[in-house]
Amino acid sequence: MYKLSLARIHQFLQRIRTLPPPIHPPTYSLNSSTPRTPTLRYSRPRLTRSPTPPYLPPPYQPAHFPPSCHPNYPTDFPPTPTSHRSSSPSSDRPARKRQHQRTEMEGEEVRAREAARKRVKRASQGPEERAKDARRKREARRRERERRDSGDGGV
Repeated sequence: MYKLSLARIHQFLQRIRTLPPPIHPPTYSLNSSTPRTPTLRYSRPRLTRSPTPPYLPPPYQPAHFPPSCHPNYPTDFPPTPTSHRSSSPSSDRPARKRQHQRTEMEGEEVRAREAARKRVKRASQGPEERAKDARRKREARRRERERRDSGDGGV
């Protein structure tokens, strides 16, 4: 690596100062036959038409926002219940102040949602997991039957 020191920088600057000025090729003007000295002109870059049309984003980017936020999203259908909310058991019960207003239809809806969640879970499992679940259920049923038959009835 090149060692940069103050002495080297100073030496470099001295060398630059002693160089002759750069020689530009003569530029010719149309009205006179004598070459004129070039003047430093900072002109704006010429505005040219771009060869490609301006970039248009796709109408909907699913990664950035939910579809309901999009202006073109149809609003004439009812919202679907979100599955991540129904996974916690506390969200199945409404807030305390709404408890007296709960209707039979709401209860049906909750049961249907739970059943759908279980179906999805079952469909996503592999055969080994399904076998384990079945074995666990059988064991639980057998224990429950033994408890009932023994006569202590859950006391």
